[in-house]
Amino acid sequence: MVDALEPATLPKAPKLPMLPTIRKLFKPSQLSPPMTPPPAYTASAQQSQLLPATPKELQIIENRYIDHDKLLEFCKERFGLGNYQLRYKSKKYYLHVPTLLDEDTLEQFNIFNV
Repeated sequence: MVDALEPATLPKAPKLPMLPTIRKLFKPSQLSPPMTPPPAYTASAQQSQLLPATPKELQIIENRYIDHDKLLEFCKERFGLGNYQLRYKSKKYYLHVPTLLDEDTLEQFNIFNV
């Protein structure tokens, strides 16, 4: 039979000295100052001229089946990129545009013309 094996004993690892932290190596005056936050952003006159005008009018389109792609194309052609905002939420389109769209214009975007 096999005799019971005795557990092997490993030599103990030598203890390493603790390394001093940076604060112990340097005086506080020798450490770099804490980082300061960047200055607040202020828009200059040049930057405001480059940005498109913010759409002024809000038009809510509801109770319609709208072809979203046609409406987007129309807004791009009529107002230009960045001069309108279109959002769909809770079965309503929220359209921020420089000028409101009339009823005849909205009719051309209906999916079901009855």
